Amino acid sequence: MRKAISSKEEILWFFETTHVLVMWATQVLKTLAKAGITSRAEITDATMARRSQYVILNKDPYILQAADVLVEILRRMHKHQDKKNDLLAELQPAHKIAVCS
Repeated sequence: MRKAISSKEEILWFFETTHVLVMWATQVLKTLAKAGITSRAEITDATMARRSQYVILNKDPYILQAADVLVEILRRMHKHQDKKNDLLAELQPAHKIAVCS
């Protein structure tokens, strides 16, 4: 697992240095889009999507809810991360995060 994570990082860094646009398509919020619920792993994967220029979601029954959650995650991560650079912004309490409506 650790090797897969570092490989993703290295691929992102390579394409950033070559100025090639990157799409993040690793089943981002798949369970949320399909069944209306999500897992911690999917949220973590969605936060990693901040390092790319495009994010691909599966077209499923809860796609609008998944898109809303993704937008909120990316909006919040904007303060903390820019591609591979951590920005060290002030953290907000978790109860202020609107994950599901």
